[in-house]
Amino acid sequence: MQQNFLKRSLALFLCLCIYISAFSTVSDSAKVIKFFSGSVLVTNKGISTIPNFTLGKPATILNFYLGKKIRFEPEFRISLEGKPWMFIFWFRTDLVKSQKFALRLGANPTVAFKSLPVTSNGVQKNLLASYRTLTADLTPTYSVTKNIGVGLYYMYVYGMEDITSRNTHYIAFRTYFTDISISKEYFLKFTPQIYYLYQDGISGTYVSSNQSLNKRNFPFSLAAMISRPIHTDILIGNKLVWNMSLIYAFNHTYIRKR
Repeated sequence: MQQNFLKRSLALFLCLCIYISAFSTVSDSAKVIKFFSGSVLVTNKGISTIPNFTLGKPATILNFYLGKKIRFEPEFRISLEGKPWMFIFWFRTDLVKSQKFALRLGANPTVAFKSLPVTSNGVQKNLLASYRTLTADLTPTYSVTKNIGVGLYYMYVYGMEDITSRNTHYIAFRTYFTDISISKEYFLKFTPQIYYLYQDGISGTYVSSNQSLNKRNFPFSLAAMISRPIHTDILIGNKLVWNMSLIYAFNHTYIRKR
């Protein structure tokens, strides 16, 4: 059953890629331009700023970005044991995009996986169960300078099964440092945030930060994430968590002459 589900998910992914690719073109009399980019991340611990989505084991995350005005941004999170963690199918668009201000809207269906202990004929086994969520987010950002920005982030997650939270609200204030030069070749990216999390009547306030060390014109980078609660009533994830990651990023523009 699990293999059939994975096959159907990959088939759906390929169909959506073809569909988005067909409609995500910018054309003139001479050429058609198509955009495709993504990244592959390997981490020592799969964590999430929403605690009940944390894996807590080594994992890989595959991100893809297709399209321009309406973008398809699937994300596949898989443990290094080969078991699926989360499949997220983001659709995003920029409602406003100027030199200083941007407003992005997104929505996705997600399938998350969780290992549950079951007993059959006196033998205890782990069953890989899946549960579905529907998510929407809104992201206004403002560029203070070329390399510094601030913004808000709001996300609502509706859980469709009883084994997860039914209603999750996530509100964050973020600061973006996109190019902190430490030499001619190397620079840092740094995104600290403070956020409020509300899940089915209980809540918490947290701080977290994503940072990465990058080399110019080089596809690999090193990244780290750290998150800790300031005050929380949410029992899951009430301690400091962190991870280290190696990222490979690619970005392609395809031009077809007419």
